[in-house]
Amino acid sequence: EEFLSGLPDVDEDEVLPSLGVLYSLNEKVSLYGSIAKNLERGTGTGVITANPNQQLPPVESEQVEVGAKIALSEELIMTLALFDISRDYEYINEDNFYVSDGVQNHRGVELIFTGAVNDRLTLYGGGYLIDAQVEDLSNQPDAVPANIPELQFSLRANYALSEVLHVNGGVFHSSEKEVDVPNQRTIDAYTTVDVGASYDIAFRHFNLTLVGGVQNLLDEEYWQSPISVGSPRTVTFQLLANY
Repeated sequence: EEFLSGLPDVDEDEVLPSLGVLYSLNEKVSLYGSIAKNLERGTGTGVITANPNQQLPPVESEQVEVGAKIALSEELIMTLALFDISRDYEYINEDNFYVSDGVQNHRGVELIFTGAVNDRLTLYGGGYLIDAQVEDLSNQPDAVPANIPELQFSLRANYALSEVLHVNGGVFHSSEKEVDVPNQRTIDAYTTVDVGASYDIAFRHFNLTLVGGVQNLLDEEYWQSPISVGSPRTVTFQLLANY
């Protein structure tokens, strides 16, 4: 196994408790809480680092969450949650060593909603506001973890103009993100807009649907992550058939 993977074996035991509670206040509101610990395999260091082909120790994490599920209507559900997540942090340090050092903490609030507002309009989306920190690092002060925006949200809507014609649109926003742990560079905030439509056609024994859309309608130039450029304006068409 060591020959095949190029990495040494790691053997470690851990007790992983998990507990969840759900309480219904009434037909529309339910409260819940959960706590869980997790253990996952550590990352193997890559060949581009100063310590290639090494197996980092297992990664421990713990998550605590409390929240409420609210039925705004028969088909529109909203979930509001507070969360606190801690996880061992892996990163490439300033000496180009891939290491497990410090603890990554995420504390924040999350809102999710999905469902039909009425017979014509359907909404789905959500977002989070987060305070993310890497703490207890060996050789540097606390920092903001890479590629974690403080604020991120999306909203999409689908509207039925008729039984056969639907239009849809959405907006996605991400605040600025750090590129690296020393927090020397950042990725700018960005917002993208998508639009689309679908039209149903009955043709002989086939039910056809013509689907068209434009992603990144405003042709926003942005970095999706420190190593990934966002897609430019993209126009798509599809013809779907059922019989």
